[in-house]
Amino acid sequence: MKHVRLTRRTFAAAGAYLLTGARVLAASADPFDYRGADRAAFLSAGARREGRLMFYSSLIPNLGLKAITDGFKKKYPFVAVESWRGTEVNIAQKMLAELRAGSPSGDLIEGSELAPIFIKSRFLQPFTSPETQKTPAQYRDATGLTAATRFSYYGTAFNTKLVPPGTQPKSFSDLLDPKWKNQMAWRVGSDSGAHMFVANVMLSMGEAKADAYLKALAAQNVVGFTGSAQALIDRVIAGEYAITLTTAQHLPIIAASKGAPIAAQVLQPMPATVASIMIPKGTKHPHAAMLFVDYVLSAEGQTVLRDAQYFPVNQDVQPLKDLQPVSPRLAGLKETFIDDEMLYATHSKVAGLLKKHFG
Repeated sequence: MKHVRLTRRTFAAAGAYLLTGARVLAASADPFDYRGADRAAFLSAGARREGRLMFYSSLIPNLGLKAITDGFKKKYPFVAVESWRGTEVNIAQKMLAELRAGSPSGDLIEGSELAPIFIKSRFLQPFTSPETQKTPAQYRDATGLTAATRFSYYGTAFNTKLVPPGTQPKSFSDLLDPKWKNQMAWRVGSDSGAHMFVANVMLSMGEAKADAYLKALAAQNVVGFTGSAQALIDRVIAGEYAITLTTAQHLPIIAASKGAPIAAQVLQPMPATVASIMIPKGTKHPHAAMLFVDYVLSAEGQTVLRDAQYFPVNQDVQPLKDLQPVSPRLAGLKETFIDDEMLYATHSKVAGLLKKHFG
C-alpha cells in the first residue's frame, strides 16, 4: 500500500478543494427546500445574483404594500423590488395569463381567495420556510403550496350617530329585529362580502337552520352594495346605511380612530380567513422569492404588517392595541375559520342560498 505524505500545503489544498465543492453544492441546491443552517446566507447570495423581484399583492398600496416592500429593500438593498397591486380577481387574471403564456413576470402572489384557483391550476411551486412554524398549526397549509401572511376577521359595523352605541345588533338574531328593516347593506359580488356572511351562517348553524335564518333576514330588505369594502364603510360613515353586515373589522376601527362616526361589532362566531403568499412555477428569481417569503413571515416582517394595521399570523407578534378587541385569540371570541379550500368547497351551496333568498 502506497503512503501519501501529508504536508501543511496538502491540507490547505484539500481544504480549499472541499470548500469550493461545498460552495458548488450550495449554489446548486434547491432554494425552495433548502434547510441548511446557512439558509439566510444561501438565499441572500442567490438573491444578490438574481438582483430583482416582482411582487403581486392585494395589500393596500400606501399601507401594507409599501411598508413590506420598503422594509425588505432596507434589509436587502441588493434586490430591486417591484410591486403591482390589484384585487384578487385582477391578480388571478394577470398571473394565470402569464403562466399560460409560459413566461411569468410575477415572482410572488399574495392575497385572500387566491389559493384554490392556483392550487387547482397546478401552476404553484411547493416551498418550505422555517418561519411557517410560528403560524398556529390550524392556519397552515398542509400542501406546502401556500403560506398564511395575515388574518382577516369579519363582522358588522354601524354609524354611531344613527345607531347609538349600546343599541346596535350584537348577535345574528338581533339583525332580525324589525327596526333594522331597510337600514342594512352588504357587499355583493365578492367572496369577502355577502358570500362570507352566508358561508359563516351555514357552517355554524347547519344548512337547515341557515336556510330558515336567511329567509328571515331577506325580509329585512338588505341592500346589495357592489363597491369595494372601503367604499361601503364610507357609505356607512356618511349615513347612507346605518349598518353594514360584512366588513373586515379593522376598517371601521381605523376609521373610528380618525374621528369617523362608526364602530365595529363582532357577531359570534365571527368568520376568520387568511391571506396567503404563493410562488408560481417558473419564477425567474427563486432565491429572491424565498428570501422575501422568509422576511414576510418572520417576526420582523409581521411587525411591519402589524404596524400597517393588519393582523399578523406570527404568534410572537401581537396585533395593535386598538385591534385586539376583535382578535379571537386575544379577546376570547368564537370564530369560524374559513380557509380558501372551505370557501371554494361551499361556493355553490352559498351561491344557491343567496340566489334563493336575495335574488
